[in-house]
Amino acid sequence: MKDYLNTILQQALNHEEKALFRVIGREPSTVRKLAGDMLGKGRQLWADIMALGGGAHGPWQDLQQLYISNLNSMSAFAVAEQLGLALGMPEILSITLSVIDEKSTSHLLLQEIALEMCSKSILYQQPF
Repeated sequence: MKDYLNTILQQALNHEEKALFRVIGREPSTVRKLAGDMLGKGRQLWADIMALGGGAHGPWQDLQQLYISNLNSMSAFAVAEQLGLALGMPEILSITLSVIDEKSTSHLLLQEIALEMCSKSILYQQPF
């Protein structure tokens, strides 16, 4: 499981290098970067609340945050793909298709990890 989570990290770092802002000639504003950081902290708080209410022990909060963040980033790349199609920019598609494929695979595997490990954590009161 740790090896797979490390693979997800490496993929995410690779996806950041493929920033679509460079393709369209824009850089994100400072306000958007700050808002993204704040949303990330909000997601972390929400995961903590869910774990506390559900009785899970261990790194459930981190797994829940990763699961939600992966889904959100997959959705963002899907929107970028549609914009690339609408604007006739094939260079966007060359980035988004591979990223969406990797994110989809990661999402399914994260779901399996959550289903197995979190239920074990709740039932047996053990960290996973």
